[in-house]
Amino acid sequence: MIAILILALGLLGLGAVFPVVITQQRNANAVVEGESVASMAESIVRSSTEVIDFSEGFNPISTNKFGYNGTTPTAPITYEWVVGPLDPYGTYPNPPGFEGGLMGSETGNWFFDLDNLPNMSDPNEFNLVLTVADRLFPQPYSGKDPKYVWDIVARRQPGTNRPQLAIFIRLIDQRIRVPSEGTLSDVLVTGYMVDDPVLPVALDRRTGRPVVDTGRSADSDFVYAAPQTLQVQVVKDHLDWLIIEDAEDPFINTSVAFASEPGQKLVDNTGTVRTVLGPAKGPDANIPNTRVLRVDPPFLPSQAVGDSMSYAPNQNDPELQSSELREAARGVTMIRTASNQRAFTIIEIMVTVGILVLIAAGVSTIFTSVADTVNTGRRVAELNRYAAQLERVMRTDFENITRDGFLVITHQYAPGDDPMNGFNDRDVQLSPADSSDQNNNNDPGRPRRVDEIMFFARGDFETSRRTIAPGMVARSSEAAIYYGHGQKRRPDLERSTDPTLGSQQANLFFNPFVNDNNIRFNVASGMNQAGLGTQSTDGGFNPNQYASDWALLRHVTLLVKPQTSGQDLPDELFGYTRIGPQRALLEDSPRQVALQPAARSIFNSLSQTGFDNLPDTTGGFVTPKWFGDRNIQVGGPIALPSYTDPALRSSGIVDIVTDDLSRIRTMLYGIAGSTDIAFDEPTDYWARSNPNRIRTPMDISYDEFASVFWEDPALSPSPSDSSNVALPLTGASSPQFTNVRAWMIDALPSIWEFSTIDEPAQLSRVRYEDVPTRLLFDANAFGNPSDDNTKRLRTYAEANQEMLGSAVFVPKCTEFIVEWSFGFIDPSITSPADPRYKQMRWHGLERWIDSNNDGFIVTTGNGVDAGEDQIVATYYDKRSTVADDPAAELIVGRAGGDTPDTEIATFGYPDEFGNEWPWPKYIRITMSIADPNDLNIEETFQMVFEIPDASVN
Repeated sequence: MIAILILALGLLGLGAVFPVVITQQRNANAVVEGESVASMAESIVRSSTEVIDFSEGFNPISTNKFGYNGTTPTAPITYEWVVGPLDPYGTYPNPPGFEGGLMGSETGNWFFDLDNLPNMSDPNEFNLVLTVADRLFPQPYSGKDPKYVWDIVARRQPGTNRPQLAIFIRLIDQRIRVPSEGTLSDVLVTGYMVDDPVLPVALDRRTGRPVVDTGRSADSDFVYAAPQTLQVQVVKDHLDWLIIEDAEDPFINTSVAFASEPGQKLVDNTGTVRTVLGPAKGPDANIPNTRVLRVDPPFLPSQAVGDSMSYAPNQNDPELQSSELREAARGVTMIRTASNQRAFTIIEIMVTVGILVLIAAGVSTIFTSVADTVNTGRRVAELNRYAAQLERVMRTDFENITRDGFLVITHQYAPGDDPMNGFNDRDVQLSPADSSDQNNNNDPGRPRRVDEIMFFARGDFETSRRTIAPGMVARSSEAAIYYGHGQKRRPDLERSTDPTLGSQQANLFFNPFVNDNNIRFNVASGMNQAGLGTQSTDGGFNPNQYASDWALLRHVTLLVKPQTSGQDLPDELFGYTRIGPQRALLEDSPRQVALQPAARSIFNSLSQTGFDNLPDTTGGFVTPKWFGDRNIQVGGPIALPSYTDPALRSSGIVDIVTDDLSRIRTMLYGIAGSTDIAFDEPTDYWARSNPNRIRTPMDISYDEFASVFWEDPALSPSPSDSSNVALPLTGASSPQFTNVRAWMIDALPSIWEFSTIDEPAQLSRVRYEDVPTRLLFDANAFGNPSDDNTKRLRTYAEANQEMLGSAVFVPKCTEFIVEWSFGFIDPSITSPADPRYKQMRWHGLERWIDSNNDGFIVTTGNGVDAGEDQIVATYYDKRSTVADDPAAELIVGRAGGDTPDTEIATFGYPDEFGNEWPWPKYIRITMSIADPNDLNIEETFQMVFEIPDASVN
């Protein structure tokens, strides 16, 4: 595992970083945008072993260990940051860092092991080098020209056995000339001439001054502007001073000058962010050939070497080492390292390029301007800041994935149905004013992806529903986490808004109920009248027609087993007491946890509750109680049908399932492997035969299923039927495995139809609303306001309204793309000019990007040639080139070479024969967000997450 110190967050161990003061307007956006860049860089160095592999340096039996000093495995380890020329490794055999050290190199390569350079032509060699091209963001030929370059400084983290990296992010020199027939990607990858790439940030090694690179062949003294180092001193009687001595070497003295600029943000070896206020004044500050700077906040006494009288001259030149200063630092440092206090300095373009503006979050407060360009930049910066926050939430979710559950990814386009241009034309407008035509078909808008991903995780999870009784809160250590676009309900102004009607007659727009499948199809046209991007044909209003009105949901479903005894209940709640027969209404049941509605199963088709044939007790089921629907349970000896209706997560108001990971696994393989084919598919339990009905009844209840599966091993389906499921490792998928995939898809909170089991179709998504559809209820809407039953009904109705917006994760999310990778690269691609060079193979739907930035996506090329639009993801056919490697049937349920409109990838458990179901190593998320204040602004962000291996969680 690699610890990452991202300077965008103001984190850095041993050292101080001095960004150069730059113009205000240029950085109004970059202040926050770089935080997303830092996250991407973190993903690469943390988990992309095909780009840089740190594992060999931490092999405990190797003499090639990172930070290793000596020739035997028992030799000591050093924990210094490695920045040339102050190489604390000295004669250590394997220091990491930039080629060329202090004076830089013409390549800018960063090596994990400077003394053991990898064979760049051998794809099987450990990846121990980061080229400049590797460190560009966005990546060359990715659809947008590179804008940033990032660097790292490394050491072994004290107290652990892992590397620790500091990430530097800088804007690429905007003065680089781009020929009219080329792109910036061309210039940075191949250069103005073949194999002569231009450096994104450069300096003159003779003076240390920033220069614009015109090609390495133009001037051999132009080198990559790698991080530099300076020594500093702190004295006890002026703890707000920082002393940096001038140097005779003009290269070093340039670094000193840049580091001394007022307004610089620095992070010292204690991790404290400090600001350079300006030159210090007073007699003690009159030190010849020295910059004495005031900084805020001041240092601590323990961090000073001595008083001002003990200032040691000739100690700040990076070419020198001082044993005296080293010993002093050893006693004061907080991270147990024997080193001088030192500073990292980034040399940068003073006029046009901002450097390390992201080292401290507070740096953005110094930018003030009322110009329109700055206001726009700030709005974009807000989007960037928001995206960075989203990334942190998603990263935590992915880090907690457990393979005791399964993973489902649906890749699909928004339907984009337009009756004027033919159904399923896919083009979706951002807003009514959107006249763009990206695919050049004279139809406004563009195709937009609305993928979904669901996985299971372990952690601390809590229901989003309002607490009904004090102290009763549904919590769990297991959950299903779903990311995908939601679907708002069409306004219904025809049905009665009476909230006391049964669910079959109720207006579900104004009165959400747990059994709402959120399906709104027109039977005549077969079109979803509330689909994303769909224009209604019946004259009604579709709130999901325009992409700027969409929202990405993060729906967390708690897996909770009901408490069977000893549950702590309130003495009295809405007139019901915990003593006597009323206690059963307050206790947990298969339909209720902590007084909240719960689904019977993670599988939608097993959500129906069994009918209770009262008063006839033969052949019936004891219907589990739900305190929230007591109004439906009364009124006669036989319960109304809605009393047994499923609680569906598609309703948007259910986030609990009375299930656990172990039972889910047993059910998945046991049902799919059933020897009774009448009970092995989701449609055997819920045919979804009449999707236009508000309440679609299920054919078999969970209770009927459970009476066979769990209670009668002689009948099928049963847990033992899992032995009939064999993973199709070499193709030719079996009916049982096809059923496994269908049941996995059935576990999504969205609703899918399986009339053609190999090609499921989405019927609806999880409901959400921007605001509650009923902000207020009349005082007597549920009866007498003072009546306990009225108060109970009102409490649940209000809780349902509150839930409609609880899962919204990203408002105005106009596209959501999920792609996955096993982490493989194509070793046959050896040309850096090829956009696939050293790039992981990503899978999903085939995806092209506007690589040449002409405003259109043209798919007539081969997706590889420079100047043409590029392919960045492909349909999955095989994991690698190995002949017996798992074929497409295992992952996507189809024969290799097919190109369906909707691709669904599933990843599950090994079968009983020991065959493994390989999981992806990485997930790539690409999302677009519209600016709520200006719909002309739509920013796209990309994040890469690592999937934990099977030994984690």
